[in-house]
Amino acid sequence: MAKFGELIDREEPVVICFDKIEDNTKPHLLDLQSRYLDKITVLIMDVYKNKTLAQALRVKETPCVVIYCGGEMKYRDVGVKNKMARIEKVIKANL
Repeated sequence: MAKFGELIDREEPVVICFDKIEDNTKPHLLDLQSRYLDKITVLIMDVYKNKTLAQALRVKETPCVVIYCGGEMKYRDVGVKNKMARIEKVIKANL
């Protein structure tokens, strides 16, 4: 896997979701990825397996969705299900 800095420096939107294994956000994000195919990158990261990165990004609650484009954070919020429209709006604005 590429290093975090290399991932977020991509020109296309990179959607990162820090989540717990038991949460049900994965289907929503995989649907998003399937609609944008090669235009975005979606990473679902287990907050427990990626503690160092989660702490560095100050993830306090899950699911925490962060969108980077060109190395710049474009969006950050907690929750997925009721925020998909906002997440998709940020993605479209950065394609």
